Amino acid sequence: MHPIVQQLQPSTDQWPAITARGRDVVMTAGAGSGKTRTLVARMLSLLAEETPLRKIVAITFTSKAAREMRNRLRREIHRYLDQPGIALDERARWDVIYSELDAARIGTIHSLCAEILRNHPAEALLDPRFTVLDEAKASLLLEDTVQETVGWAADDAAAVAIFVLLTPTTLQDTLRMLLRNRLKADTLLEHDWWEAWEEPLRELEQLARTFAARNDVDLEITALQDLRHDGSLAQAMSAQDKLAPRINALLQQWDDLRTALAVGDDGQANKILADLRSNMPGNVGSAKNWPGIDPKPHVAALRNLYDTEVKPWLATDPALDRAQMAVLPQLRRLYWHARTLHDAQTRTRCA
Repeated sequence: MHPIVQQLQPSTDQWPAITARGRDVVMTAGAGSGKTRTLVARMLSLLAEETPLRKIVAITFTSKAAREMRNRLRREIHRYLDQPGIALDERARWDVIYSELDAARIGTIHSLCAEILRNHPAEALLDPRFTVLDEAKASLLLEDTVQETVGWAADDAAAVAIFVLLTPTTLQDTLRMLLRNRLKADTLLEHDWWEAWEEPLRELEQLARTFAARNDVDLEITALQDLRHDGSLAQAMSAQDKLAPRINALLQQWDDLRTALAVGDDGQANKILADLRSNMPGNVGSAKNWPGIDPKPHVAALRNLYDTEVKPWLATDPALDRAQMAVLPQLRRLYWHARTLHDAQTRTRCA
């Protein structure tokens, strides 16, 4: 490896990222771990292989990072040229590279895009004299767009429905997030994909009906009901068995759930289902207090079924999901209104 790269003293883990050629390389590491140094070493290794400086493009997210990378390259080349014993042709070549660093393609994604657009203004339908907004002005423009869009929504007969679910502040935050992540937002809001939400939502709303219809659930509930019918539950209650009142409450809840389902009140049945787990305790009660079968295995089996089939869904609120479904088309309208407005204002400011 060329001495100009060796002087950076790359670690064993950094060498592959520096020397890899002919394929994509992804490097991930925490802050301060040497990512920029590795990138500088990679650029120097390409230059050492006589790759022309103008054929190397380094893109950063901020102007500060671009300046830092350019300055690091300058420092490393200067440090290398300060060493004695460098051949004249070698010194001359690196002197030229050093003198061309100001013109090196090291900059932000914005500057790269601006260069491409200026080279092809006709294809981009742009005035080649356009300017690029700085971060402060861009933030103000985004804020103006968000505020104006929320104001427009408040006066729109259809869009105003979104305020039932979102406060003005929350809506502003949502629009900011969508405008800052346009590629994801476009994919998310491009189609009426939420129509596919209807079927799983209907299944969620019928969760209690589905759970009650399971044969394995019916088997365990029937075993517990038999304890009530044959008097075993009453005897365990008299013996003050700790499991007995819980089973009694569980069976009453189950009766209420079945009644709600019989009259078509799936919402009430789901509410009862959500409370059912509290009466399925673990290691509670004593088998000696039950003259018939020991109910604990049946309670445990029912608890396992509940935890597998019901518990994962309890954090989901079908009513809230339906409210979200109702306003999603309006959120899409607001996003596209904001995007169109933002693009128009940006073109005006940058022209």
